[in-house]
Amino acid sequence: MIMTIQSIREDIEVVKKNFPWIEANFKGIGENLENVNDSIGTVEEKITLELDSILETVDVKVFENKVLINEVKDNFVEDKQQILADIKESSQKIFCPS
Repeated sequence: MIMTIQSIREDIEVVKKNFPWIEANFKGIGENLENVNDSIGTVEEKITLELDSILETVDVKVFENKVLINEVKDNFVEDKQQILADIKESSQKIFCPS
């Protein structure tokens, strides 16, 4: 039996008329897929926003840590110079009293 495109179309129409619930279910599935896609898009946007926020927070923390490290280095140099000056002064008083 050779089926033509026209006969297949007619068979589809017969099925649609005899089983309307099939078409309704497929429409429902299509609507559900659209809802799922919308939900996925919303979740994707939320994740993107959260990741951006986290990355910004990390960048700020990295910058703050660099600033703190530079402050510690500067304080170390100043304290080292002050200690060396104090040792030099004390050594001169001990070994070269006036």
